[in-house]
Amino acid sequence: MGLLNAPRKRVVFFGNGYDYSLAFLRTVAMLDVDLVGIVCPTPDQERRGWAARARRLALQLPSRVGRSLPASFTGEFPAEVVRTAHQTGAQVFWPATVNDHCFVEELELIDPDVVVMAGFSEILAPVVIERLSPILNVHPSSLPLHRGPHPEFWTVRDGDTEGGVTIHLVDDGVDTGEIVGQERFALEPWVTGGQLQARAIRLGCLLLQRLLAEPGPVTDLPSWPQEGPASYEGRIEPSDLVLPFESEAKSAYDLARAASPWLQVRTFAPRRWWLGAHMASTGALSMGSAPDLLRLTLRRPSLFPDADVGTPGTIRRIEGGGVAIACNPGVVVFHEVVG
Repeated sequence: MGLLNAPRKRVVFFGNGYDYSLAFLRTVAMLDVDLVGIVCPTPDQERRGWAARARRLALQLPSRVGRSLPASFTGEFPAEVVRTAHQTGAQVFWPATVNDHCFVEELELIDPDVVVMAGFSEILAPVVIERLSPILNVHPSSLPLHRGPHPEFWTVRDGDTEGGVTIHLVDDGVDTGEIVGQERFALEPWVTGGQLQARAIRLGCLLLQRLLAEPGPVTDLPSWPQEGPASYEGRIEPSDLVLPFESEAKSAYDLARAASPWLQVRTFAPRRWWLGAHMASTGALSMGSAPDLLRLTLRRPSLFPDADVGTPGTIRRIEGGGVAIACNPGVVVFHEVVG
């Protein structure tokens, strides 16, 4: 059979509904493939609500979906999925978990050639990997560095000078499968977690497009094992977002830019000082909450590694409503502070 007559790849997409995942869903929908299924697990109450709204939306006339969605749905994840399903003919699945034998059997009936995952939050059980392979995962880091969730955050927080995006085969580990494609790029010292993600999306979509355009089955794609130093970080905990002023200023600055724009870095200051007229706190800030302390949310950081405003943890007001916080050594200025 000639390449012009070769059948289009049948693709099932696994996603979680956030911006990263939706970007790759849109890309797959525009490629010369058959998007036959979209899988969006709904394990918690919020996502079950998404699924219910999506089912109601799907009852509307297909000609209306994708042209002028009701205002109450526009921009929501269910609307994006339903719009894509109507445009491509894909079947949408909202399981409580993908790791269910009956659900796997249901997916097998639509006979996919490949499963594409992006931003997917479930660890696949062996039965899923065995019966639905090949499964490609798009991971926004230069694997084997920063395996696990939220790699954009950890890459910036660790002060890495290089970021990347990797497409790999899914095996029984966490982001440990063989690589089929990878792009790396330099990270300037001011890049935020959100900006890193945007670069990973742009390059990852191009990489995925090239891989799925290759003739023949996905199992014929060249692959190679992950090599070099490996790291794994888990989910972001509240304690990870407390400003580490006891470290050098760059560490505090890296944390603040890693969290932007999704998360809020915070510290704790004496309530009397924050509500009063004093320019500087009288002592080091606390690393935790207490009745006489006020939590401050910190945004828009600037780094001054050679500056000195006092003992680490000293906080001073600056013109415009911001604060300067002494670290060990150096200073980080936050131009926007919410008490």
